[in-house]
Amino acid sequence: MNLFDEPISYLSTVLSSGARVLDVGGRDGVLSQRFAEEGHVVTMIDPETPSKEFINIPVDFVQTPVEEFNANQPFDLVFARLVEHFMKGKTVCENIRELNWFLTASGVLYLTVFGKNDPWSRSPTVLEEARQCFEQLGLKVLQFDEHEFDGETYVGKSKHWHILVFVAQK
Repeated sequence: MNLFDEPISYLSTVLSSGARVLDVGGRDGVLSQRFAEEGHVVTMIDPETPSKEFINIPVDFVQTPVEEFNANQPFDLVFARLVEHFMKGKTVCENIRELNWFLTASGVLYLTVFGKNDPWSRSPTVLEEARQCFEQLGLKVLQFDEHEFDGETYVGKSKHWHILVFVAQK
């Protein structure tokens, strides 16, 4: 199973029906919509205004960076895919701590970080730092996946990607 290209298939096996999902940096709402179609209650946050297509999606949208989001209750899943470079934490652990704050007592965190071979990586030891941080916070890594490929950014620029995918649970 490819946790980067097809995360919802796996996450549906660890979530109960009607789970509360926080999609951090959901951008165009595609994955938020998929979670909603699976029967989950979805809140999507993004500092940018969503596309017009988003209007018809049954998802609550809050236009805000994650660091300024005030959740009124915790989430069963915090989904943070390709948002590390937008978060204000200086280290991967600071970002994990920020996202961990939104989880229920048995919540699941889906997180991608840029691996050491990615030009957007914050550290050559990011894998070890992330694993150590999960352990310090009492988060059990359920799944780990690693992907390295050449592709494009959201705006169409060529880029080498090295993506580390973590699924961890409190």
